[in-house]
Parts: sequence; structure tokens; C-alpha cells
Amino acid sequence: FPSHDINNHDTKLHIMKTSKKRNLISEDELRKKRAQLKESYTSDQVIHANLLQLKFKLEDYLNQEVFNKTQSFGFYLRSYLQILDKKNNTFANEIDINVTELSQILNNHRNPSEKVLIRIELHSNGILPAILWHRLIEKEKEHELLTNFSLRVRERSHVNFIVNQQNSIL
Repeated sequence: FPSHDINNHDTKLHIMKTSKKRNLISEDELRKKRAQLKESYTSDQVIHANLLQLKFKLEDYLNQEVFNKTQSFGFYLRSYLQILDKKNNTFANEIDINVTELSQILNNHRNPSEKVLIRIELHSNGILPAILWHRLIEKEKEHELLTNFSLRVRERSHVNFIVNQQNSIL
């Protein structure tokens, strides 16, 4: 019995090693095939794929409950410009806005108007719909409204009557 177990164990080890070698070979072949396929993409295909990736990233963020200050409108718009390899002044000209307005939007000093949201949608050929950009702005506003306690304190002085004041959270 013991020698049979050793032989059986050795056989299993040999099969496992052979299987690992095959997996390594197939992983290497797969990596090479992916590289070849990637090299065959045109620059337009790469841009399209990257824009779709940005769209999915934006959608994923919007579907999360958590607010992340770093994932602002400016962050996503800047990512869009990087994918297209556009300079601010070129993009501003392409969507007919002042480069100063674009800079303020990119740096989160100003919210874009609805016309800018529509123009970005049109510029992206519909890949990044205006409604996604709008939802991003709304997520930022929602967070601000929920966390701006100083505004609540300031505005309390303007309220002369509170319904059912004994149960009020104010």
C-alpha cells in the first residue's frame, strides 16, 4: 500500500506540474493575443473604448451611495479631455464657451449650465449623455445640502414657526 500511495502522489504531482505549465503557456499565449489585438486598434477605436470606460466609471460612481469629493464634475470632465488629448482652449472653442468658464468648471469653482451639459453630450457623440453630467452635479449638491450645518444654523433665524416644535430635530 505505501509504495502505491507514493506512486499515486508522484503521478498527481506530475499532472499538477504539467497542468500548471499548460496554464502558464495558455496565459502567455492569451497575453500575446491581447497585445496583438490591442496593436490592431485604430486611434478612434481606442478613444471610443476609453470613453465607454469613462462612462461606466461615472455610472458606477453615480450608483454608489457614498460621496467622494475627488470624483467631481471637474475630475470627470478633465478625464474626458485627457482621453481626447484636448487642451482647454481647443475644447472651449469646440463647444463655444469662454476658456475662463471652462477653467472655472474644471476647477470646481463654477457649475456648468445646462447648455454646457448638452454641448458635452453632443461633443462626445452621445457617449456621455447630459443626464449623467446632471446627475453628477445633483450628487454634489445633495452632499452639500446634507453636510452644510452652518447653513442650517444661519437659516434657522429666518424661520419664525416650526411645526410640532417639541419633536423637532432643529
